[in-house]
Amino acid sequence: MGSIPDGYRMGRGLDDAARSALAATVNGTVGTLNPDGTINLAHVYFLFENDRIYFETASSTRKARNAAERPSISFLIDHPEIDVRAEGRARILLGEEAQAINRRLRDKYAMGEQAHRFFGEIDDCAVEISVDRWRTWTNTRLREGVRRA
Repeated sequence: MGSIPDGYRMGRGLDDAARSALAATVNGTVGTLNPDGTINLAHVYFLFENDRIYFETASSTRKARNAAERPSISFLIDHPEIDVRAEGRARILLGEEAQAINRRLRDKYAMGEQAHRFFGEIDDCAVEISVDRWRTWTNTRLREGVRRA
């Protein structure tokens, strides 16, 4: 195997483009570890605040149970301009703290009062991701190469 081509190289840390993408109303994908060592992937709406990622869920979901039992977690967004990946540790938030996060998250996606009531009844927790490592990449060079081919 040779070195990684420039088009596939990842950036490290968060720059302005990554922060802007994390503020956008795009979906994220969260990866947690199942008891048998396989990976559970789930699409989530998310909130990015204070360099942490939050998503809401019910404590009975596989992603919440996995995060509580094995807190190693990965997160990815596929933004049109930049992909952002985070790896870190999960912490389950409950009660008023979770409800406050979840309300801000729903406001980000402009869900409205009906969604607040609906999700407020079923999503009893939020998951906070404290990020240990950020990775970013754009596919600009790859897209340019495909267009020229």
